[in-house]
Amino acid sequence: MGNEKFLSRAPEEIVEEQRERLMEYKANLSNLQTSLDQLGRH
Repeated sequence: MGNEKFLSRAPEEIVEEQRERLMEYKANLSNLQTSLDQLGRH
């Protein structure tokens, strides 16, 4: 969410949707990193 122009012009509901998607992607990335770490230990 580093694009200030987007954040200032987009409707609030669109910005909120993008924030939620970003949080989901970060959670998925964290889960994948944990899985990779566990695989690397075996």
